[in-house]
Amino acid sequence: MCFLKYGFELKSESFAKLLLVEKGIFFVPGSCFDKEYYFRLGLAQDSSLFEKGLSELTNFVDEHLIS
Repeated sequence: MCFLKYGFELKSESFAKLLLVEKGIFFVPGSCFDKEYYFRLGLAQDSSLFEKGLSELTNFVDEHLIS
């Protein structure tokens, strides 16, 4: 498990909810741990599923958060 920091202006709870609805990917928002602009990433997944999830995360960021 690790915490990842991100640098765009979207609160972690909003980020997590939108990502879950649109891509089916769940991250625990950093705000649950008093760490806003972070999310918790669990690493105990099948490697191919983990790789797919990271690819979908990249797509999500590209679609919504990169200008």
